[in-house]
Amino acid sequence: MRFLYKRSFIRVMLPFISVLIVMSCARSANPDIERGSSYIYQRGYPDVRFSAVGFLNELNNPHINIIADIVYGSMIFTEVENKQQAQLSIEINIASQEDENNIIERQLNEITIKEENEGVISS
Repeated sequence: MRFLYKRSFIRVMLPFISVLIVMSCARSANPDIERGSSYIYQRGYPDVRFSAVGFLNELNNPHINIIADIVYGSMIFTEVENKQQAQLSIEINIASQEDENNIIERQLNEITIKEENEGVISS
């Protein structure tokens, strides 16, 4: 009799506990959170999407990972020396928390993308 109760308990509780475990699992970082953002596509401008994730590394130091996705087909190409070329400028400014006009650190990166395929401008 005790054996039957134990067996029926396992049959009922095991699936219930399994469902709870599966539902409670999550990734450690969720880059899909878009708090306070509103996406408005403007025709004729590059399609750029940003996301930022803050985390602590293994030494317990804070880091911010900023990701910019630029849709290749939305970049603006010009012809330079018979090649299609798009230029990107990425500027990172770290501002003071008290005064946003006080730039503590500034970094500027220039990127040039060259394409020999003229089809890139008609895609």
